[in-house]
Amino acid sequence: MPRSETDGLECWVYCNNLKLSYSFLDSCYNSDFLHSKYSANYLRHSLSCIKSFEFSLFNLILNLSYKHRSEGDEIINLDLEFSRGMKFKSHTANIYLKFFNLTNAKQYDVEGVALPGRWITSGLSLEF
Repeated sequence: MPRSETDGLECWVYCNNLKLSYSFLDSCYNSDFLHSKYSANYLRHSLSCIKSFEFSLFNLILNLSYKHRSEGDEIINLDLEFSRGMKFKSHTANIYLKFFNLTNAKQYDVEGVALPGRWITSGLSLEF
């Protein structure tokens, strides 16, 4: 009978618009067959440092992350977000521009399914 055990740890600290977070997973499975591609190469270490800056015309968020998979793949990544919030009477609007994977690291969430390289999104959110 296949058996799987997973232990982990997650911690984070906030201080002056800075967030540091870390997670660790340790998984072992005893089986003669592979029951999941993810369980064979899961995200073992994840370290993230997110810093936000507020300027007069816009806000800036930098997200630097390090990811280490159980089979040795290591990724260092940088994401960047510009945003501007506006108030109209009792409504708010936020316009944003986000740059993902500025390091162009080869990433995947599930083995064999690649995530995009560098990419950009923009948008507008409205709250009533």
